Amino acid sequence: MSDPRHAGKEGERVSDRTFQVLRAIRELGDGPHALRAIVGRTALSRSTVQRHILSGLRYGFIRQPSHGHYALAEEPDDWTVLAHRALPVPGVSRRFLAALSRESGHTARLHVAVLTDVPMQMCVARRSEAGDSPLLDGELGSTRPLDSDAAGHAILAHLVLPHMDREELQGIRTRGWAASTDPVAGTRMLAAPILRFGVPVGALSVTASAEALRSTLPHCVGSLRRAATALSGAAVRPAATGLAGHSRIHHG
Repeated sequence: MSDPRHAGKEGERVSDRTFQVLRAIRELGDGPHALRAIVGRTALSRSTVQRHILSGLRYGFIRQPSHGHYALAEEPDDWTVLAHRALPVPGVSRRFLAALSRESGHTARLHVAVLTDVPMQMCVARRSEAGDSPLLDGELGSTRPLDSDAAGHAILAHLVLPHMDREELQGIRTRGWAASTDPVAGTRMLAAPILRFGVPVGALSVTASAEALRSTLPHCVGSLRRAATALSGAAVRPAATGLAGHSRIHHG
């Protein structure tokens, strides 16, 4: 059974509507912009846009510099910072990463979604409790396309609009994880998305030799999904940064 939080009219997911609002604000150019103008750039109702702006205010993606007017919180080039804000505080994320590496016995990585005009992903942390840490293309701090590996596929599966949906991405959403063969010879990656209210903010991955994963696949998938679900739960609680103080939408 599909999660009702992720579905809307004609199969549209919460993430689709969120990105409609963010895209509308960006397309309007230098802000801030009145609520009426933002609504006019979407196919959404006024009340729906209000709800998504409220979420954006709470979690730092949208700012309200004046009564009834809204703008993106940062310049688009700085959205990597916003992606970091969408994850729990670093210490919390790293604890999940260490636990995943211990439980799976393989290298665990944390990937952040960088949601600009061309969505990308960035590996921001790596942990290997077993001393097994294969080097991957695009290591810490560099961005990779979402179609380059399992971590990107896990994010992409929750970004596509219904008319762009593919059977492969639907399968990833249904089972909750993705797999890919990494450019490093003989290495495979498993990944699961980190979601905040249906919006993908990142992914957790496990990498190991194909031979090692062959014998431990069910165990690794279980560990990965549990960790990603727990980190998603932590992600929906605003960090104590003062961003949770917005509680009202001003009408414009």
